[in-house]
Amino acid sequence: MARLLAGLLVLILATCAQAQTPGVWFLPTQAGERGLTPRAFTRDGQTLVGWVGYTSDRGDDAFSWTREAGRQVSLDAPPLITAPFAVSADGAITAGSWSDRTVGFSERPFRQVGDGAPELIQPPAGFIKGRASGMSDDGGVLAGNWETGAPARVQPFVWTPSGGTVLLGELSYVAQTSALSRNGTTVVGRASFGGGVGFVWREETGFQVLQPPPLLGISWGARAVSTDGSIIAGYYSTGSGVGLIRWVQDVPQDLGVGLTPVSVSDDGSVIAGNSNLTPTVWSEQFGFRGVADYFQLNGLALPSGLTMYQLTTMSPDGRTFAGYATLNGVGGAYVITVPAPSSTGVLFTSLGWALLQRRRLRPGPRCGCGGYARLPHRL
Repeated sequence: MARLLAGLLVLILATCAQAQTPGVWFLPTQAGERGLTPRAFTRDGQTLVGWVGYTSDRGDDAFSWTREAGRQVSLDAPPLITAPFAVSADGAITAGSWSDRTVGFSERPFRQVGDGAPELIQPPAGFIKGRASGMSDDGGVLAGNWETGAPARVQPFVWTPSGGTVLLGELSYVAQTSALSRNGTTVVGRASFGGGVGFVWREETGFQVLQPPPLLGISWGARAVSTDGSIIAGYYSTGSGVGLIRWVQDVPQDLGVGLTPVSVSDDGSVIAGNSNLTPTVWSEQFGFRGVADYFQLNGLALPSGLTMYQLTTMSPDGRTFAGYATLNGVGGAYVITVPAPSSTGVLFTSLGWALLQRRRLRPGPRCGCGGYARLPHRL
């Protein structure tokens, strides 16, 4: 009977819409791993990239995860650290931070195509290290930050294969990039002058300060941006907490005290983030909600024993989320996809969870260098 029900459940799931089938997945750490950092989704939410930390000093390794193949780790030679912060629309290109932990100030932005060697971007004159924090959907534009030596100063940049590095703003701004729009046109972040202000950079308009909500005595910053750059999510700090700002065509909207954003959906209707490291979602439908409450309101029955911590990323359509979690005391990460607005009903019963929690390993290095693949651990 249990096998029959499990088969029926798998059949039902397989016949759901192929793009982002609703569900709950847990990615457990393995022996010798300190933790997983899920960082970015492909445009369709089907592939997640991030990095694996170890209890030893071997460095950090990049991983990718899909519903079909599970988690695959690309093993670098210790003590190299490869941490992807962004991924192209099709998952073929990643970008982020590369470094050798035995060499001081070795951090470099990198771009990696498939299983090829990372392309390291060298610092401009006067800078000693940097990282890429965003990339366009086609992999042709990177954005991030370069840092000087003592006294340390940070300056945002954009990079293209044909044009190289273009520094944004002035070094005296001590500004930091938070995000790049997926079409590669818009960079957002925070600058330290004036007590702390949000900024937006576009090639046609240059570096501009984003206007805050009409509140007194606040500092503010921008943290996330939609694919076309028209919607920006950020925060403001007050004596009573951290408030959420949504800029639509650069016009600020005060959404209230509730979270610091990490991602905004392309239509601006869903903003994911954290409230004092508690994962939280704001939506036009439900307002501010803790993630467990938000997922249940969207028809997902979460398994007992799953504790979700900091939320780290969300897909552009606002349906798939990832962050840190533990499951019955085992550390790892979660991936959760909520149903499309027209979907109804609870998708996972306790019986379905019990039947699907089994997991197994299979060999399958992504780059032929000793990695491994984990089959999806569907909850």
